[in-house]
Amino acid sequence: MSIRVSAGSRIHIALADMGFASPRAFGGVGFMVDKIAADVELRRAPATSLEGVSDLDQKCQVELATLLATVAKAGGKPVQAVVHGHALQHIGLGTKTVTVRRGPPFARPRELA
Repeated sequence: MSIRVSAGSRIHIALADMGFASPRAFGGVGFMVDKIAADVELRRAPATSLEGVSDLDQKCQVELATLLATVAKAGGKPVQAVVHGHALQHIGLGTKTVTVRRGPPFARPRELA
């Protein structure tokens, strides 16, 4: 038995009311991106394992392995996770990165593909 989940990407932008025009100091807006962000399959296995993550950085791999171990422990059985696809890891389009890159703060979606 296996479960496969595909979820779209969502970008969230935090907004601050610097002019104190409303009672709320912070707000935000989010929108979906037309590419799949995550396509992950979980299945029963003889031992808990994680596959398809070699192109993710070490910190992300450790976080996913920890999450997978927690899922296996909660279910009482080993589980295998296969990452069939994922979005790019953080690419830094914030003000700190743009300042360092000296590039435009926004890119067309195709430029990120």
